[in-house]
Amino acid sequence: MLAHCWIFSYGNCRGKIISSWETIETAWYDTSVQTCALCGQMIPKRFWEAEVRGEALVFCSEECEQLYRSYWLPKYGPKENER
Repeated sequence: MLAHCWIFSYGNCRGKIISSWETIETAWYDTSVQTCALCGQMIPKRFWEAEVRGEALVFCSEECEQLYRSYWLPKYGPKENER
């Protein structure tokens, strides 16, 4: 398992992000589908897992996580007074 750790800062938020590549372990007959939290792409085997505001989210790539943090979260996430 590869793990990455970044120090980030955007808005009024500062902290430590821990993200890693994980592998989906399923039986051959399992029909469940894992999808990316940002783009919705189906994830067949490996996914990028990252903690966002205390919740573990699944992404198809590191780039989707970065786009989620830099674009989606500031635009569509909870506002400062809603937290």
